[in-house]
Amino acid sequence: MVVSRKEKFYSLQCSQCGILQDHSKGVSLCVDCKAPPDIFYSKPASLDFSQFRDVRLANYFPGLWSMWDVLPLHDPSNIVSLGEGGTPCVPLKNIGNKLGLKDLWAKLEYLNPTGSFKDRGTTVMLSAAKEFGLTRLVEDSSGNAGSSFASYASRGQLDASVFIPEHAPNAKRLQISFYGADVYPTSGTRDDVAQSAVDYAAENGLYYSSHNISPYFIEGTKTVAYELMLWSGNRPIDHMIFPVGNGSLIIGCWKGFKEVKESRNYDDAQPVTFPKLHAVQSHACNPIVSCWRGTQWDVSQVSNGIAGGIMVGTPPRGFQVLQVLEDTSGSAVSVSDGDIGTWQKLLAEEEGLFVEPTSAAAFAGLELLVADRTISKGDLTVVPITGFGLKDTKNLDVG
Repeated sequence: MVVSRKEKFYSLQCSQCGILQDHSKGVSLCVDCKAPPDIFYSKPASLDFSQFRDVRLANYFPGLWSMWDVLPLHDPSNIVSLGEGGTPCVPLKNIGNKLGLKDLWAKLEYLNPTGSFKDRGTTVMLSAAKEFGLTRLVEDSSGNAGSSFASYASRGQLDASVFIPEHAPNAKRLQISFYGADVYPTSGTRDDVAQSAVDYAAENGLYYSSHNISPYFIEGTKTVAYELMLWSGNRPIDHMIFPVGNGSLIIGCWKGFKEVKESRNYDDAQPVTFPKLHAVQSHACNPIVSCWRGTQWDVSQVSNGIAGGIMVGTPPRGFQVLQVLEDTSGSAVSVSDGDIGTWQKLLAEEEGLFVEPTSAAAFAGLELLVADRTISKGDLTVVPITGFGLKDTKNLDVG
């Protein structure tokens, strides 16, 4: 079956002040308020959930790109894909029993091609880059986004330069370089790494394709929500718990759930209800939690932590994460490295799931949310497992 080109049906809209931008000119921060853009759809009918289900059945593409009609690309010949998406949900009965939860599930996002959920965002972001005619791209990452970026750049025959923290796990650094990308280990904080990438792109006339600000990346991560709506059927999901650094997954899910709710032909007899979306950060770096609690935060407060994927001192979309928490009646908690390590071990020993520390942080946060009765025994609760354990083994004790 052939998928045809789409008419232009979207533009870029500042996520904070709402000013529209021409999507054909690429992605940049708002000239007025410096906030990252979002995708604004001018044809709501293209987001019809019943059409989405028809597209799934037609199976134009495997995995994520079977959602062609709800993604911002015009020409399917530009798709750069490795079959990402369509990850399973598995019950966590043993961990659930320990926590007193009867309906706890994990969505295994680490089964994406490069071992993390970042592949969802990267496939859309680099497909859009191809559609714009871009060939040389620069990215910065704590590791997983860089690995994904390098892999998909190779797949799409694009030149990739990736800036990473000098202390990034060796496994992630190796994965990035093995795909053929140019790797630039950089000293300083995670924010320093991002600034080095921005400077390098400007000095060399390259395109800064940051997953932190790209609205196309968010469009990829929103597909998790679409998949969960199909998976859960008529039963609403009560809670989702996310490890949050830049917040692309929690923001994407929020956007996806909103699109489903706004779809004109969704089953009116079964109104869509949002799950409560909860953010988990590390004690070592918790700007979202600090803002949520109304306490002062400064990037100078960042200290060393084992969950590298959430060590972001100044998340560009932090205000959107706070909006997500407010809109869904969610919450934000921070956890210690000790608790992260404990849950990393528990997930392996009790459920056979080998996750990286960033993923384990979500379960440490889940424990807190159960303890303070935010989450109840019978609530349907889903935790996306965002990254595979072999990506970050430097803090493991296998003795």
